[in-house]
Amino acid sequence: MDQKYLTMSDPNEKSPFDVIVDDSAAREQATEWARDELLAGRNADELTAELIEQGWDEDDARLMVEAERKDTRAERGVLTRDAVARGAEKAYRGAFSGGWVTGFPTIASARRLMHAIASMRWLKGLPRKPPE
Repeated sequence: MDQKYLTMSDPNEKSPFDVIVDDSAAREQATEWARDELLAGRNADELTAELIEQGWDEDDARLMVEAERKDTRAERGVLTRDAVARGAEKAYRGAFSGGWVTGFPTIASARRLMHAIASMRWLKGLPRKPPE
């Protein structure tokens, strides 16, 4: 076994964990602010720029605003393609899950077919006009 893995590091050496900054409270406050501003009607790009001006990293600012933008869609009345597709899928599935009720279109089709056959028979039974 290699001895370098069993030795302890120098206690005076800085640990990488010493540079970790806990910004969870500030991040929570910024996301709540972004949520309130989005619900008030502000643009997501404006909010991102403002967060960057306040000292947030550009990627962090974009991620926070984008997450809140997605979370507040329903409250802002935004209709997404996914919501429309979900509603259409639900209606489609509901149309075919009626049990015995789904037989009604088949019965209606059979009635129309019988009517068409009867109409053809009736038309064949009519006297033809003699050729002139």
